[in-house]
Parts: sequence; structure tokens; C-alpha cells
Amino acid sequence: MAYLITPPITTRADFAKAVLVEIGICPTGADPSAEDQQDVLDRYDREWADLSSREIVSFPSNVFPSNVTAALIRYMGVVVAPLFGIPATVEAKQDAEQALTAVAGKPYSTRPAFNLYF
Repeated sequence: MAYLITPPITTRADFAKAVLVEIGICPTGADPSAEDQQDVLDRYDREWADLSSREIVSFPSNVFPSNVTAALIRYMGVVVAPLFGIPATVEAKQDAEQALTAVAGKPYSTRPAFNLYF
């Protein structure tokens, strides 16, 4: 998965679209379905709560700091990929979480944090 950040991510809808582009569900420049966006945002809210409780992120869930946006998009891409029939591994989520932790400036947690739907 490789995401090329175009405009800054300023809204939750922008973020959901960026995640869907990251995993190849939405072509760059196209608009994703409202249902797909909502699926991403519902999962993001749960993941953000977990990341926040473990002090990996310290920003509000509706704010996307430029220094963490790319890592957050990558992380959520791995998290939501199985919802769209795209395989993901425990190692991929751990790597994405470690990358997010590195840019967010928090120590990496070794606690397993993986919930995939198969």
C-alpha cells in the first residue's frame, strides 16, 4: 500500500477517503461511497480510542496533525483492509503501529493490538 498525500487532511471525510485510496478501494480523485467512508470512520473511532487509552496518540480524533497523518493513514489502511476483503497480517498492523508511534513521539507498546475480521 502506498499513499501519495495530495491535499492536507482537514476533515474526517478527507481522512476516510485517504484511507480508502491507500488500500485501493477508491481511485485517486474519485469519491468513495458514503457507506465505505462510514465503515472507515466507525473503525477509526474504535482504534483511536484504543490508541489514545494506550497514550500512543494525544490529539483529538477529529484533528489530523501533519506530522502523523501519513502514518495514521497507513495504520488505518491495515486495520480496515479486511473489511474490504483485502488480507492483512498481525505483523503489518504491528509495523504500522510502530511507525505511528515513532512519529507521534510515544514509546512503542508491545501489547498486541490486532482485531481483524475474517
